[in-house]
Amino acid sequence: MNKRRQQTIYALLLSFCFGMVNVPAHAQPIVSDVDGGADLSFLARYRDSGIVRFEQSKRSDFVFALARVRKLDNRWQAERERRAYGALTSITYRAPDRVVAQSVFEHFRAQIDDAGFVENFDCSGRSCGNSNKWANVIYHEKRLYGPDVNQHYLIASKDNETLSLYVIKRGNKRVYARIDHVVASQDPEAQRQLSWSEQLQNGRVLLELANSNDFEKLSANINRLAIWLGRYERTLHVVGHAYGKADISELKSRSMESAALFRRWLIEQGADSELIRAHGLGPLAPGANSAPSSGLDRLELLLID
Repeated sequence: MNKRRQQTIYALLLSFCFGMVNVPAHAQPIVSDVDGGADLSFLARYRDSGIVRFEQSKRSDFVFALARVRKLDNRWQAERERRAYGALTSITYRAPDRVVAQSVFEHFRAQIDDAGFVENFDCSGRSCGNSNKWANVIYHEKRLYGPDVNQHYLIASKDNETLSLYVIKRGNKRVYARIDHVVASQDPEAQRQLSWSEQLQNGRVLLELANSNDFEKLSANINRLAIWLGRYERTLHVVGHAYGKADISELKSRSMESAALFRRWLIEQGADSELIRAHGLGPLAPGANSAPSSGLDRLELLLID
């Protein structure tokens, strides 16, 4: 019997024995499921758990952590990441307070293995990094914050599916398990159809601009972005890039004008001026994925926590 299977059996037995002392004759879920909440077809929930958050999207660009979370280049993020575009199901369960977090983790892990997924990365406790950053930077779900030693995470994949599991026991003894499952789209052009807010969940939107009149054509998207930024109170950096035969100072000035104009459009649509920053870099920072083959000026929208 391998070491991980022994750990799984031990955790499940520990939870069972501990629960026998505390479970009433007719146990009830700790909370009722939110409207529309449902389990994934191949994952049964931990006993007496309830769904406190449930989201589905047919078009989502989701970023999975493939390593611990730490500060890189003055930004908190996973050391390695994997993007998956497709149909997303995201579920957060609240398990009974009395249970051991590892037993909840191993409950799901065993089913993930049985479903044919291959684990790409896992961690527990402090080896995962800062729990506060998992909760507020990776997941944007404050209830997932707890002592670093009480967290467990894995990411697994098979064929065109990617799944992650994060379990935490908070200081108030509440236990939460979050599952994110993406079935990747087979359409290579589908990424272009994502809304800006969906793209920004991965931290970045790129816009090529022929001239400032392009903003009028994008007014519907700008309005939706302003609403989204207000809802989540995220700080948006609008970075202008400009190209051509002019000298650097002129290109920097032109790129700053484009970024400032875009910022004004957002503010006019209701965005908080304190949450929008404009920058003009001219041709100085094209980056591997942002140097335009078309020669058009470009705006880059970034969320940096």
